[in-house]
Amino acid sequence: MSATILPIRSTAETTTASAAVASRVLIVDDQVEVAEFLAEMLRLIGYEPFFEPKPLTALERLEDEDFDLVISDFKMPELGGLEFYQAVIALRPSMATRFVFLTGDLSNFETESLLDSCGVPVIAKPFRLATVEKTLSSLLSTSSPALQAGR
Repeated sequence: MSATILPIRSTAETTTASAAVASRVLIVDDQVEVAEFLAEMLRLIGYEPFFEPKPLTALERLEDEDFDLVISDFKMPELGGLEFYQAVIALRPSMATRFVFLTGDLSNFETESLLDSCGVPVIAKPFRLATVEKTLSSLLSTSSPALQAGR
């Protein structure tokens, strides 16, 4: 018989976790290691992460399942982040305000310009727990109660 050891949370983590309770987050990133690391971070602060390495598969999943937030890599081989974002909001317009991009390419002028044009929050890679926590908490707190309740 093995015992399950639960992590001890600080007061700050507990506060964020209570705000994140039942918040389902879809992570879309072709780099499996990055997505797994991010998913583990999200679990630690109380989110329920789900991972899809392929944007087209993620779109199919969004047709059938509800998510509170979507975090997507900006540069992916199958479908670029901007195209993925546009497909997501065409499918579910309410997700326009509950979408975050991840990128390690903020030094590229073209990437920065595209990201600025769509107005979606961006988390730079490598990311830090505090940045992820603050960005997601801010998105959830600014979403209307109807969006949070009805997804």
